[in-house]
Amino acid sequence: MNRCMESNLKFLYPLKLCYDAQGLTLPNCEEIDVQAIPQPCQDLLVHQTDMTGTLERHYDDTIVLWVLKQISSGNTVTRQVILALESQSLPVEFGAIRINLSHFEEEARELIIAGVIPLGTILKEHKVTYSNNPQSYFRVFSDSVIQKALLMSSASWLFGRHNLHLDANGETMAEIVEILPPVL
Repeated sequence: MNRCMESNLKFLYPLKLCYDAQGLTLPNCEEIDVQAIPQPCQDLLVHQTDMTGTLERHYDDTIVLWVLKQISSGNTVTRQVILALESQSLPVEFGAIRINLSHFEEEARELIIAGVIPLGTILKEHKVTYSNNPQSYFRVFSDSVIQKALLMSSASWLFGRHNLHLDANGETMAEIVEILPPVL
């Protein structure tokens, strides 16, 4: 296993901010090629659409947001989150998101700050123009934080991606780390 080193943590930002704020060390992780991601994780991660909609289509269920930790500073909100199936309260993604509120109209900004609705749902409902831009893919060996969030009974390798939501001018609206559970 490769220990995440300071020099290559870009693919785990903003999860690193959340871990640092809690005095935690990131779990073992490494960037990987798309071909190393098994199915169905590959279909759920390797695309240029938002994860909320992708998970809703895959599970045929509404996705809800659970905020585990939040850091607010100026015009940014950084959160450690779970996306879960509404009908079963089952976690289907763990991760972190850093949102630049200055890119949103007042109503959408208020919904983001409230922390009840996934960003993907807010973007869709408010017809916000943006693009998804996956930056890298990785695998991470689940630690106790991830295991608890995803209701896992033991540690295992999980797959994820580092994604950017860009506005029409190419500026970063949100930076996201998305990690899938072991069984989909």
